[in-house]
Amino acid sequence: MDLWEMLGQKPDSKELFAVSAWLLWTRRNKARLKQPIIPLQQVSSEAKQYLSEFRKYNGMTKKQKKSRIEKWSPPETNSLKTNFDGAFLANTGAAGIGVVIRNSLGQVKDALSKKIPALASVTVLEMLAARRAAAFTRELGIESCFLEGDSQIVIKALQDKDKTHSEFGHLLQDTLSHLNSFKNWSVSHVLRQGNAVADALARRAKFSLPVAIWLESVPPDLFSFVDADFPSV
Repeated sequence: MDLWEMLGQKPDSKELFAVSAWLLWTRRNKARLKQPIIPLQQVSSEAKQYLSEFRKYNGMTKKQKKSRIEKWSPPETNSLKTNFDGAFLANTGAAGIGVVIRNSLGQVKDALSKKIPALASVTVLEMLAARRAAAFTRELGIESCFLEGDSQIVIKALQDKDKTHSEFGHLLQDTLSHLNSFKNWSVSHVLRQGNAVADALARRAKFSLPVAIWLESVPPDLFSFVDADFPSV
């Protein structure tokens, strides 16, 4: 039995192997050009995150198609929830950050769409989005912050307060600094279907110059994403 056949015996193994090989190849070329590279020990986790992001923007896995589609869930009464996401903007050399703050009725209180230079790492982009979300919530004078995103790596790092993470430790520390300024705060993970509004705002950053903020609303072209998330009556 050859290596390819062995990989085929486990779900996702071939895809993960291919992404890991590509990341290693890219890392070698960047090192040769003396450009910033991700630590070697982070290649495995970055490959998993990259594969997850690829599926996020290019359709669900068979397992996901069979499962119930997760929708956004509202916070408790008189509370607000802040959702965030990051997205690479195709053919622009840029990336986008999207943030939306909603109440227990699903109504938008504030929203943000920001364009930034493209990054080499999906995980760093997601952590930047988390930091901007925490800072944005703080800037609005909100006393408690309930942060939610669809990157498992970022959410777990925030929950564990792992400031030693070599890839984004400094960003994590900044984000925790913002969060610790709130009276109460928490972070939670949601599947991509439950983070559609933040994702749409991140992708809309392609048209931001370089940042756009909406009070108590989102741009008209995103109304359908918000409506789809409203709790059932």
